[in-house]
Amino acid sequence: MRRGALVRFFFAAELRATAAWTVAFAAYNVLNIWLFTVYGKETSIAQVYEKLPRMWKSAFGRYFISVNSLEGWLAAQFFSFFPVVAGSWLAILCASLFTADEETRAVVCLLTQPLRRSTLWSAKAGAAGALLLALLGVNLGASLASAAAFTPGAAPFGVILLTYALCALFLLFLAALFIALAVSLRTQRSAVGAGLGALFLLFLLNMVAATLELPAWVQGLNPFHYYDASRLVRDRAIPPAAVLYWVAGAGILAAGSLLAFVRRERR
Repeated sequence: MRRGALVRFFFAAELRATAAWTVAFAAYNVLNIWLFTVYGKETSIAQVYEKLPRMWKSAFGRYFISVNSLEGWLAAQFFSFFPVVAGSWLAILCASLFTADEETRAVVCLLTQPLRRSTLWSAKAGAAGALLLALLGVNLGASLASAAAFTPGAAPFGVILLTYALCALFLLFLAALFIALAVSLRTQRSAVGAGLGALFLLFLLNMVAATLELPAWVQGLNPFHYYDASRLVRDRAIPPAAVLYWVAGAGILAAGSLLAFVRRERR
């Protein structure tokens, strides 16, 4: 069986669940942009954000910007938490694809001819990547269409595209992390628990580190430290340190999970 057929097989197996998450994200995305047209110009909304505790401001970005602009509204109301919510779906997806007990669902497909474990890993990773890009693509389209419809002539298309690129890089790193966790565990339940636990723990630790103003090298150990939608809106650029951390980290995690996945066959 060719790798492409395997990718399509695993893609189709997870498509229904992914479609439900995608529709939910896109619906909230459209609603959020519409809400900006209703409440975004209210000074009381900005005052609410200004009065938030320091830890919560850290969650919205260390370089907090005004929510009275659409890009600031999106940074605070959608993009700041999108990796956490989408990361939850991603943890479940990777657990479903890579836990050992889930492989039995594909036994009819896999037994038609012998397969290398490396081929199986790459097919599952390819399906996860394709599903992630599909989710991001649909939501990007929803964001651009909603911005054009609700704020004609003033939609910050460039910022929206750049922020989705930031999200894609970070979520690819998280996918590599979740795959590594799933490969090291034997059941889907334990893999989901480990993935969600790691996701929320890293998110909370980043908030605490920013609030306590820990040394830069300590904060820099956390991958969430480099995800700052508000800073991207302000600077109009993705920090090179973020690209280096996430790409290098994803490569290391992917290589490690591939080796562990191949070794599983030999046990």
